[in-house]
Amino acid sequence: MIKNYTTYIMILLSAVTMLIGCYTPKKANRQVIKAQIEYPNIVAQHCSSRYPPVESVRDSIVIKDGETIYNYDTVVIDCDSVVKYKTDTKVKYIQVTKTRVDTFYKTNRVVMVNKAQVKLLSNSLEEVRAENNKLSAQRKILIIVCLILGIYTIGRWVLRYWNIKLP
Repeated sequence: MIKNYTTYIMILLSAVTMLIGCYTPKKANRQVIKAQIEYPNIVAQHCSSRYPPVESVRDSIVIKDGETIYNYDTVVIDCDSVVKYKTDTKVKYIQVTKTRVDTFYKTNRVVMVNKAQVKLLSNSLEEVRAENNKLSAQRKILIIVCLILGIYTIGRWVLRYWNIKLP
């Protein structure tokens, strides 16, 4: 009689321990929300100590195109000094110079990175990669099974066409 009660008590305690002892993400989420409502300063302090923001300075160069300025300079050359025979030929030579001034600006930006968000995204990326590996393994198995069944079906058709009966 006492043995029966102790067995029932042990089963009951085991069942209660299994139901209460499971710490699920849903339970953790409820506890964090409850802590945020009742003690927001403690939750904020804990989060800031676990995931401090990271500052980084990024240099960037901005190029501003300048306008092109054309300078025209006309030079008249008298051809009489070049040739032996005297003529009234004069040549105009137009010299064009292009000037363009580009401006370069170097700026420094301070970027704040939220480490909690980076951690959350990296965890979700790892989960997606694991799921992808699992699905690719299943896909390989399915392809192998389909190939085996296809070869078996083609073999059966060939045997039926030649009227060969297998035992």
